[in-house]
Amino acid sequence: MEGLLLAAELEPLHARLPTGHLGWRFPDAATLVLPLVPAEAGALWIDLRPPSPRVALVAAAGDARGVAHTPFQSQLKARAVGPLERVEQAALDRRFALHFGAGRGFVPTEPVRLEIELTGRHANAVLCDEAGTIKGVLREIGADVNRHRQLRPGLAYRPPPPYTKLDPRTATEGELVAALTGVSIARAHTVIDGIGRDLAKAWARDAGVDPRVPLDADTLPRALAALAAVVRDPRSALADAAPPGDPA
Repeated sequence: MEGLLLAAELEPLHARLPTGHLGWRFPDAATLVLPLVPAEAGALWIDLRPPSPRVALVAAAGDARGVAHTPFQSQLKARAVGPLERVEQAALDRRFALHFGAGRGFVPTEPVRLEIELTGRHANAVLCDEAGTIKGVLREIGADVNRHRQLRPGLAYRPPPPYTKLDPRTATEGELVAALTGVSIARAHTVIDGIGRDLAKAWARDAGVDPRVPLDADTLPRALAALAAVVRDPRSALADAAPPGDPA
């Protein structure tokens, strides 16, 4: 799921926080559903099935039940029980965190945060305490898989390596021109944050340019206008596009 789309899905949630919830539901081993309070607030669906993980704020939780399919889901159900206090997206990355307050029930629980990584084939969910120590992982990553970044209980959570790209929501026209001149829309994700394969296709379509051809003085004005429209409403930009795939 591309960063601009993630930001658009999370935007309505910010105005509803902090909020209570009705406890976690689990349609399957890789999907997490959090019905919010009141019921009119909807439910947060987190689909972590590779290669196309995604999140959506929907009207209701449907018939998803609270029975855990995995040890990680059992941990989530037991630990992330306090109110949902805030949600944070890292820039326009495909990563965000849900922060839960302390649980005040029969068995009090400490505040926790749930790190969600919507990173294609490497999609994951990591439950941490306030200090950032990992308590549970949907898909554990050991040194045999990645010696630079391990995700296992007891370790400190380390986010994916940072990068520097332009935020298209706040960049000036001059900054965008400088970054995109000589770069094709198909490769724009290397310099522009939040844009992946599907949004790039929609952007090129709306600009009327070949996504493989580097932008120049003739095509840049159309490309910038189309990019502004994509940034304003990325979901509408995909309305006439092919079914989404794995972000670039």
